[in-house]
Amino acid sequence: MKVTIVSSFPMDGKATSNRVKVFAEQLLIENLANSVTIVCPSSDNHNFLTQDNNLKLVDINLNEINKKNYFIRAYHELSHAFKLFNNAKKNNPDVLLVTVPSVLLLIPILFSKKSYFIALDIRDIVWNYFSGNIFNVFINKILSVIFKYAIKKSNIISVTNNMEKKQVLELSGIEPIIAANGISSQTFDSLSKIKLKEQTKKVNLTYIGNVGIAQELECLIQLANDYSHNMEVTIIGDGSRQSYLKKLARKTNLKNINFVGKISPFFLSEHIEKSDILFAQIGINFSSAVPTKIFEYFASSRKVLLGLPDGQAKEIFKDFSGVKIFPVGKYNELKESFEIIRNLTFVPEMAEKNKNILKHKFIRENNAKFYLNTLKDSFKQHF
Repeated sequence: MKVTIVSSFPMDGKATSNRVKVFAEQLLIENLANSVTIVCPSSDNHNFLTQDNNLKLVDINLNEINKKNYFIRAYHELSHAFKLFNNAKKNNPDVLLVTVPSVLLLIPILFSKKSYFIALDIRDIVWNYFSGNIFNVFINKILSVIFKYAIKKSNIISVTNNMEKKQVLELSGIEPIIAANGISSQTFDSLSKIKLKEQTKKVNLTYIGNVGIAQELECLIQLANDYSHNMEVTIIGDGSRQSYLKKLARKTNLKNINFVGKISPFFLSEHIEKSDILFAQIGINFSSAVPTKIFEYFASSRKVLLGLPDGQAKEIFKDFSGVKIFPVGKYNELKESFEIIRNLTFVPEMAEKNKNILKHKFIRENNAKFYLNTLKDSFKQHF
């Protein structure tokens, strides 16, 4: 059986590509596919893929998308979606697994003559991220309609958590299965080797991940300014807000903030080893999102400071130890939470508890196996 996976995100070691990687590898390991082809935008970092002759990567050169203008962004995302989809069809797959956050990747499905099994994997309920003004509500409605019709052409649908499951069920009337996100066994093993660190007098607080709108990282500029003499802030990653944050730091004349930029996953450990506290945050409009980087934080034997809205991420991460969660957008509560977590003594028992939770609930390969067993049953009914 030939399986083709289509993703609007490159295989670059970030959250979406890690999910795709595990799906692809487990399809081959579980003998559900003779060959797997991943079709995605090009990237300069594909060397983390398993070297398997039956796993093929087709990366398409696509122009960078201007994310500041909705209409230009929608046009280019739609153009990219058809290019990716047309390349995927050239493989003559038996199974087409389409994984999104980009809902526009679903539009080609609407125009497709269904001659193959379609598995739809929803990693983010992105249409709910548009709320507030009339224009955003209009976009929400359009994206919701696209999804409702695309799901009718799909044989099986998966999501990453219970909140997404509820929202998809309410929208479409179809109950998806949960293929939970988490941390790969390889990454878990690597980060688990990081030893506890005695906190330095000058606290090193590190953010790792996408530097975009959803993360609202302006608060770190303010925090670095307020603790200019006893804190070092490190921001690792890139994204649409990086240039703005750098300008803000220069304007404030900060000397204690360092923008590292994008790094290879292979160098992640050495940055975490230097850190006392790991930081993450998602905005109030992203309540169904669960940032996968936080799972890596908890594998690393470090204290964690999280800015989260009420939602799925807060429900998951409150069970871990050595973490302080504050309501996103509340700067005074961020400062209070920082003081609490800074003065907390992180002991080996806390680190072990976190690793045990990860091992039992959030190893990607284990969760992928459950998903693939359900997929196998659907194959039997279809083929």
